[in-house]
Amino acid sequence: MKKSFSPYSLIAYTIIFFLSSESTSVYGQYEVKPKTNNLYWIHAGLGSSSLGSLGASAGLGIQLNNLILSLRGTANAENYLAIFSGGDEFFDVGLLVGIGARKQKVHASFSVGIARVTGSRYISGERVDIDIDPTIGFPIEVQLFHKAFRSSAIGLNFYWNINREKSFGGFTFGFMFGKLR
Repeated sequence: MKKSFSPYSLIAYTIIFFLSSESTSVYGQYEVKPKTNNLYWIHAGLGSSSLGSLGASAGLGIQLNNLILSLRGTANAENYLAIFSGGDEFFDVGLLVGIGARKQKVHASFSVGIARVTGSRYISGERVDIDIDPTIGFPIEVQLFHKAFRSSAIGLNFYWNINREKSFGGFTFGFMFGKLR
């Protein structure tokens, strides 16, 4: 005697087979995109210059993943009263590109670029400041900031500028404000 299966039992066995062998999760073509957390900030600080006196730095920065783009300016004086009593002064404004760390509480970056360097030289015998012709410099910058809050940080900025007139550098202690996390 030949046994036959009814169409209902075949459907029931098929459903039981699929339910027992597959997970209840449904998989689709949805692609999870990595979170991009672009950051931006302004920073400013005062400190010491390699010329022997005051140094100041300020800038704007954008961090796209690990890439940093920044516009930075520095002011450097040979002595504390160079503005009033004479002494070499050098200023730079530069466009820098670099890499940055993406940590929750720390901002660390290294950047290099190109800058316009201006300033004046003091001739002590004549007590005269002579403006230098603008020249091209190559700025280097390292930033180490502690992100105290979501939109502010405190830290150090180290900078250098290599140029044909007079290379200079320095460090500043300052603040950073913007979207930092």
